[in-house]
Formats: sequence, C-alpha cells, structure tokens
Amino acid sequence: MTLSARPAATQVLLLIDVKDEKAKVILFAGGDGRLNLNPLGFGSNLQANFLVRTRDFYTARGLRAAILDAPSGAAIFPSLRLTAEHAQDIQGVIGYLHRRFHDPVWLVGTSSGTVSAANAASRLCGNEGPKGRVLTSSVLKAAGTSVFDTQLAAITVPTLVVHHKPDACPSTLFVDVPALMAALPGR
Repeated sequence: MTLSARPAATQVLLLIDVKDEKAKVILFAGGDGRLNLNPLGFGSNLQANFLVRTRDFYTARGLRAAILDAPSGAAIFPSLRLTAEHAQDIQGVIGYLHRRFHDPVWLVGTSSGTVSAANAASRLCGNEGPKGRVLTSSVLKAAGTSVFDTQLAAITVPTLVVHHKPDACPSTLFVDVPALMAALPGR
C-alpha cells in the first residue's frame, strides 16, 4: 500500500495481516532501505535483509508486520534516516496503523534501520508514537549516521537491544554496545 505521509512524499509499505493481533511492528531494513516494493507487495530486494526475511516469525506470533520501503523519490541514505521528514513519514504509518488497528506499535530496526527506529522514537512521543522499539545489530560507529546521532535521551519508550558478539561489521561491533546501553534513558 502507499500512504501520503507528508507533502511531496509517499510511503510504500507491505502490511501483513494476522488473526488475533497482539501488537504491530514496523520493520526497518538496513542498508539504503530500498526494497523496491510493487503493488503486489513483492520487491526485488525483499529477501536481501535478515529482518525482512523473518517477517513470518512476527506474524506467526500475532504481530501484524508493516515493512517500510524507502520514501518516494529517495533511497534512505544514512543522513535521511536522521531527519524530521523521515520521522514524519514514519508518523504517517503509525497514525494509519492506529486508526485502522488499535493495538500498540513497536519499531524494529536492523543495522542502518536502527537509525530510523531511534530517530522516530526520539521525535514521536505520546499517544500517537511507538510504544517501544527493538534495535538489532545497531549502527554504532559511522560518522554522522549512527544511533548516537539521534536524540537517545529523548526516548521515553522501552528499548530492547539485540546484538551478537562475533559481529564483524565495523559499524556494528559488539564492543560498542555498552556505550549504547549507557546512553539509553532509565539507566
């Protein structure tokens, strides 16, 4: 489906319905965020990201999954993930999900998608914002484009951090996770 999230931009997403929904998750792919979704919900990059590939895991547990593509006219390059406009796009999706379905929305990002989830969670507080977020293999070292470049202290929702010790990506090294945990509110 395509939503008009803000003037001059649309947000394409794949929404996977479930029976007996418990909550909703918005999944943010890593990399440049481009999945190339088409009207049938299939995209040339749909299987390229581990988080997107595990969508059935969420739906099998009663979580309605919304998989976001890059906003119209742009790949989600790292700097766009940090903008108020990107958070506004995400707010449009959250608002739509709240109006259509009434259960809470959680943001789930992996790799560069964690920057989108952290940016949105820091900017979208209150009843129309997310109720929590999950960060997997967070981008912790990338000049001007890591989760540390978001307003982590402004986040008021619970955060689950998932990381693996042998992560070899220089931007998502496990050794940097203690600094993320120390920067999260409530610690």
